Amino acid sequence: MLQSLTSALVPTTLPIPGESVSSILASPRNSTAAVVNPDSIHLWKTSVPLSDLKIAAKVTGDPKFSPSGKLLAARTGPGAVRVWSAETGYTVANVEVNYDIVSFAFSPDESVLGIASTGTVELWPLDTAAKRPVGAIPSAQSIADIAFLPDGELLVGARGGNSFLTPWRREDLIQGVCSVLTRKPAALTPAELQTYGLAGNYHDYCSGKTVIARR
Repeated sequence: MLQSLTSALVPTTLPIPGESVSSILASPRNSTAAVVNPDSIHLWKTSVPLSDLKIAAKVTGDPKFSPSGKLLAARTGPGAVRVWSAETGYTVANVEVNYDIVSFAFSPDESVLGIASTGTVELWPLDTAAKRPVGAIPSAQSIADIAFLPDGELLVGARGGNSFLTPWRREDLIQGVCSVLTRKPAALTPAELQTYGLAGNYHDYCSGKTVIARR
């Protein structure tokens, strides 16, 4: 039986003339396969007829599909990650930072891309107009990898062995910071805002108001 089944399988060839394959990746939710080469990404629709969408980009490291399979992200340099639509090949977001990226991951709702340095995870909105992260999670240990869990937490893997789970949504970050403040009135200083990626002047996040003080 095994022999007959094996002989009945007919492989499908994905022709990529003149290019060598560095890695491949299957979408988790649809019939799309990403074939990565040094200077491009080919997105193959494995339905019939077979179709190929080529994205011209120099990729460093393996790409990742979003949970729905509609987005594809890849490092395009030591401090750069680009996100494309897996359906059209258009750029959805292009994040450039001033540090070496050690890991990146899509949030479950695909609203942000977590980008990790050795000491911080920044949360970047998936928007071509985004100029800064919407939040940041510092780590006392050197970060090795990150992964979002479906229940709304972020798993941060540390090289020192002290990996941890943390909420990642903006409102959860603000609530977490405010819960450890003891001074009265409870408020976040500009330095604390910067630590957690909350840009602005003196915002009274913890009282539920938005108060901007004059400098």
